Amino acid sequence: MASLDAAASTTATFEVTLASGGGEAIAGEVELAVDAAGSCVEHLTVPVPLRLNVDDVPAASATDHFDAIPSVWSLDGGGADHVWRQEAQSALDRAWHGRDVGSGSDTALVSPPLRAGSGAVTIAFDHRFEFESSLQPGGVVNFDGGVIEVTTDGGATWDDISTVAAPGYTGTITDQSDNPLPGRDAYVAQNPSAPGTDRVTLDLGTRLSGKTFQLRFRIVTDGGVGALGWIIDDVVTTGVGKPFPEQVGDVQCEGGPGAGSDTGGCCSTGTTPGRDGGAAALLGLGVLAAVAGRRRRRR
Repeated sequence: MASLDAAASTTATFEVTLASGGGEAIAGEVELAVDAAGSCVEHLTVPVPLRLNVDDVPAASATDHFDAIPSVWSLDGGGADHVWRQEAQSALDRAWHGRDVGSGSDTALVSPPLRAGSGAVTIAFDHRFEFESSLQPGGVVNFDGGVIEVTTDGGATWDDISTVAAPGYTGTITDQSDNPLPGRDAYVAQNPSAPGTDRVTLDLGTRLSGKTFQLRFRIVTDGGVGALGWIIDDVVTTGVGKPFPEQVGDVQCEGGPGAGSDTGGCCSTGTTPGRDGGAAALLGLGVLAAVAGRRRRRR
């Protein structure tokens, strides 16, 4: 238990002992109780999801479920940390969420470098989106939106993905005032299955054969009202090898690499990252809780 001044932060660290046997990843959760006498919400309980008995194996999968921590995707653009978060749907299930903020922004979620082989390349993903849109006397005005772009020169230049594949954009950004991409085709308003998700498959064929490329999911907003934004999950690729990490259950500790250490190895467990849903909720209170667990070596 800790007492904090307004806007102060602290770190809580404790050990978690797991029963021996089994190699499955475990979804854990702790609850943080916050008492703030005299505030708008005097008593608040915040759930913090924990990954236990987990290893993240690098470069092990052609699919990125966005569950590994840290993510191999990076953020680009001023204030991107404010817009994009790797949010926990549950302890073992995460997705990237780019918010449609109520202020001007131009940010992106950028893939790691992907190397196309000699065959066809496809990239599929699940998404849900809701961007600010309004029915005006002259028709529908789409104030904000999201686009997918591709680079083959390390990010020096970016082209819309529609130059190499059909993304299935839902309209055009029609705001002519302060949106960074007026007139661009984009994902606007809501996805067809909202509040459910839709599956998008980008068939790049052999257009990028032999090239190293990157994708980025880019959100552009004006200075007005915000909305849910863009939730992206389960990126599945073909033709680019296995560039993504895979979340797996921890191996048995006895005799395994790193047994009994705190530096990663088979006895380590997952930690709660600064951008997941639990930590984000704590930051909203001006409280930061960094929670770590360690699996003890079995005898």
